[in-house]
Amino acid sequence: MRRLAAVAFILAFSASLAYSQTSECVPFACLKSVDADSLGTRVPIILIHGINLGGIGEPQPECWNNFVEYFNSYPSLNNSFKLYRFEYYSNLYSVAELGTAMRDTIDLMDQNKHDTLFGDKEIIFLGHSMGGLVTRSALPLKCGFGKYAGHVGGASQKDNYFGHA
Repeated sequence: MRRLAAVAFILAFSASLAYSQTSECVPFACLKSVDADSLGTRVPIILIHGINLGGIGEPQPECWNNFVEYFNSYPSLNNSFKLYRFEYYSNLYSVAELGTAMRDTIDLMDQNKHDTLFGDKEIIFLGHSMGGLVTRSALPLKCGFGKYAGHVGGASQKDNYFGHA
């Protein structure tokens, strides 16, 4: 019965994706742009929320609302970077499955050409709590599209990981 309820949540989540901004989804996760403007020459920043402490339910991207509000208050940031939210069901899937879903949604963003050359850009990942674990799980996976196709996502010499246990 619990699995059936989880499937109902996922179907409702997928159905609610009539989203004015760019989004790419797999069955239990979505990568959504925060603004409707094209990526252009900006660098993508992907915000990854932490675990849903309320139990099984919809993803909780609102943990980034203050950051997004601050970010949007500085035109120089908006001119240089574009925000995306990776939203997922943290209570139903393993970190490894969510990392794979993140890689898949990034590949879909490039494959479907929603944002010009998304897969050719270096990406900044900003994860909160479990979001950092999901990111670390995604980085060793090979990219499928863009100029990094066939390469491991975290292979850059410039990669930095700041955080604590």
